[in-house]
Amino acid sequence: MTTIKTLKYSPEAKIPLHRLPFISKKSPNIGGMSFWSVPKTGGYGGGCNTGEALAYSYLKHLREHGSSTCGTLQLIALYMLETGTSDDSIKGQAVGFFSTLEDWLAAGAQKDGASLDELKETFLIQQANRGLSDISDSLNNEE
Repeated sequence: MTTIKTLKYSPEAKIPLHRLPFISKKSPNIGGMSFWSVPKTGGYGGGCNTGEALAYSYLKHLREHGSSTCGTLQLIALYMLETGTSDDSIKGQAVGFFSTLEDWLAAGAQKDGASLDELKETFLIQQANRGLSDISDSLNNEE
């Protein structure tokens, strides 16, 4: 019988972000940290459940500690991609995680997103296409 690695919080970590159960010190990247250290087990359905639970852990962390300066969400996404998408478990984890975050992002955008009304679709598509051409402009710059 195969032993499945379980997740756990790391309350002893000095940095609150590093206490999350999906962040681990077992990576050669970014200061030796992995921002998605989750076993690839449980299949797609189990992965969805795991991803959802970990999204709520992350949201709870954000509520208690705010966001970090390192761009945690982008690092989570990059590490998920790094692990490969051919495995149904990681696909489920990503779906569960980001579907849960989408609900919270939608609520935040609807409640506190008045500044989004200022953004014009033509400007946004221009910015997207500039990015495809490797022309870098910030969305905060006016046209």
